[in-house]
Amino acid sequence: MTEVASEYYIGGVPLDDPAGRWFVTSETLLPAVSAPRAPSVTVPYRSGVLPLPTRTVDPFQVTVKVVVQGASRAVLDRNWHALMARVGRVGAPVMMQHRPPGATGRQALVRLSGSVEPTFYYHENMIEASLVFEGVEGVWRDEQPATMAASDLSALSGSPLPVTGALIDVTSPTGVITVRDTASGGTVSWNGTVQAAYSHLVIDTAAYTATFTNTDFGTSGKDWSGSLSIPPYGWAITADSGGVFRVSASGGQSIRIRAGRCY
Repeated sequence: MTEVASEYYIGGVPLDDPAGRWFVTSETLLPAVSAPRAPSVTVPYRSGVLPLPTRTVDPFQVTVKVVVQGASRAVLDRNWHALMARVGRVGAPVMMQHRPPGATGRQALVRLSGSVEPTFYYHENMIEASLVFEGVEGVWRDEQPATMAASDLSALSGSPLPVTGALIDVTSPTGVITVRDTASGGTVSWNGTVQAAYSHLVIDTAAYTATFTNTDFGTSGKDWSGSLSIPPYGWAITADSGGVFRVSASGGQSIRIRAGRCY
């Protein structure tokens, strides 16, 4: 068991305890890669399955090996439960960050995927355990999303997965707004009555909402989601065969997108 500088953080705090109550060992694994969720539909008297596209991925796992230490048995027990309070939140997932040295930081919502079975070393007065986290959304996203004009999405270059969860900010919107992903053909559209008191219409493609507001990428204001149309499988910005992300957009004085690469 070798102590290493952890690349993982929970809520922005290193998973290595800053107070030294526990540390992450070298047996910790890199994040598993999500498996594509491929629909398999068979048709009687037809060979194979229908050639349906893969649009989603399964959850991934992150396995972190930790060692908890304490000056006495009582302190060890207290430190162990402090670790469980950090990682085993009930009621909501926690935000995990992965920050490889020199690389772009990314984050994902995670939860413990099962019971934790600690191993107690009596003579050393320490506890060893493997924490297996499940990435509930199946993807990591850049910690800091990029804001870009819809006409230039080069900031998304290098994303190995289609980019989901984008915010679309339309300045001085018209009555009909359309943003179409060039590679997949997926389209977000809004067709409604423009509210003159507001200068922006912000579409949250993850939350399926459209909001009139007077602030850049603001999500509080006058809800007008009833005029919004998003594909039932969600909307993503997809790279073409050359790895370039493109959309066509119309319906406002300027249209910008805020999104991060997905891994």
